[in-house]
Amino acid sequence: MKIFIDGWKSHICFSSAHILPGCGKCSRLHGHTYALHAEITGEIDNEGMLMDFTVIKKNLRNIADELDHHIIVPQEYISEQDPKEVVVLAGGKKYLFPKEDCIILPIRSSTAEHLAHYILDRLCQTLDFPSNVSGVSMGVDEGIGQGAWVHRALK
Repeated sequence: MKIFIDGWKSHICFSSAHILPGCGKCSRLHGHTYALHAEITGEIDNEGMLMDFTVIKKNLRNIADELDHHIIVPQEYISEQDPKEVVVLAGGKKYLFPKEDCIILPIRSSTAEHLAHYILDRLCQTLDFPSNVSGVSMGVDEGIGQGAWVHRALK
């Protein structure tokens, strides 16, 4: 059995900016409206449910809110950091951002693929999946029609 949450239809979205060095026009600072999707697999419990949709959606919205309206900065891009500013070196360019505008993530790159892994990790940290759930998949769309998916077995 599986259940699916569509981030576009459930309004689990966020807007952020990022840089992808070495990726043509995407190596320039630019942004997207992202949507988060989840697919939960397992067996139906005694109450007839795999898992409560509202619990999953609440956790996904919290993660989306953490990322919303920030510049996504992979940890390894940081050259200097002080209490108020972040210096980013990426693709031979140097950027200076107010620290409050950035979210620094422990990822190698801010591609949809790396964001999907990061968000799945965050979901698994914040959500206590019931024992009947055997797996979770996370999808991150960079606009409608393009995105990346990652799966994790829980058993």
